[in-house]
Amino acid sequence: MSGDSWAEMLGEAQQRLSEQEEHEVGELGESIDFAADPQFRGRWRGVGQLETKRGPTDVYLLWDLTGARRFAFAQAGLVREIDEVRPGIGDEVLILRGPARAFEKDGEQRSFFPYAVRTRACSDPLPEAAAAVPDDDIPF
Repeated sequence: MSGDSWAEMLGEAQQRLSEQEEHEVGELGESIDFAADPQFRGRWRGVGQLETKRGPTDVYLLWDLTGARRFAFAQAGLVREIDEVRPGIGDEVLILRGPARAFEKDGEQRSFFPYAVRTRACSDPLPEAAAAVPDDDIPF
């Protein structure tokens, strides 16, 4: 393989990594770390997918209180809660993760985290809609 071909491939690979980073951060935002803070308060954006080494996995899309994009992995306890409360786009959302609970399955000790989710309808403008229209461009 010639040096020029290698340099070209390297440049293409670096560009692809950059695109992936922009795609993941841009669309999904930053992951919510419930280990660091067991509660999250923000607004609901919907359901999305994140490509992982095991394949695509569902994630819950949110905006935090500053309007930044965030996401939470769809863990079993959280899935049950979201399925029950069925938030709508723009709803206020509070997610609270409880302490780990131990259980045994097939003779093996395991644990899971229970979640509680509460939602309230919110008529405030969506964070991205507000950011997309600068005040000086309002047509009236």
